[in-house]
Amino acid sequence: MSFEEILQIIAWKYVWNPALPIIFLLFGLYVTIGTRFFQIRRFGTIWRNTVGKIVEARRGKGPGILTSFQAWATAAGGAIGMGNIAGVSSAVALGGPGAIFWMWVSALMGMVTKMCEVTLAVHYREVFPDGRAYGGPTFYIEKGLGKERKWPSWLWKLIALVFGVGLFSTMLITMSNYTLQESFKATFNTSNTAAVIFGFLFMILGY
Repeated sequence: MSFEEILQIIAWKYVWNPALPIIFLLFGLYVTIGTRFFQIRRFGTIWRNTVGKIVEARRGKGPGILTSFQAWATAAGGAIGMGNIAGVSSAVALGGPGAIFWMWVSALMGMVTKMCEVTLAVHYREVFPDGRAYGGPTFYIEKGLGKERKWPSWLWKLIALVFGVGLFSTMLITMSNYTLQESFKATFNTSNTAAVIFGFLFMILGY
């Protein structure tokens, strides 16, 4: 079995398998029902506390190392990218107009999923005396599952490890990286393996 075939098995059987979007949508639906459709019921509040506070945030700086606008801009910059351009056009080209509906559904479920992630990150974050704050999935996995719910240490550490592997995968297997690899392969007429290696090196140098 070649290296290229191994990568294809990992990508299509374990990373981007058909169960992934189903799990994502079901979890989003579960959280949506649990929060009583927070993303719809509190849409006005969300709008006022994000885009509506841009002007207000520019005037002064609250507690923490970032203003509300800077935090919003950082989050938007991490979420808006090549996938919103090439990803949407590719989905419509391959799946037809019906893909737009499922992107709307995914966005609706993704809103409340992201809200839960951010809420947990803020709740379990650590604030140092100089005002710097650190938080994220590894923090609320350790504190929420480990210290509060008393899960076995090996279990929450395993979950944190899965998150780390997933984080690395999202950096390697992205729409921008895929587009770069396809362009490299078409321009220099190389194999898929060479294109993947080039994309990996580009990612390492870029980060």
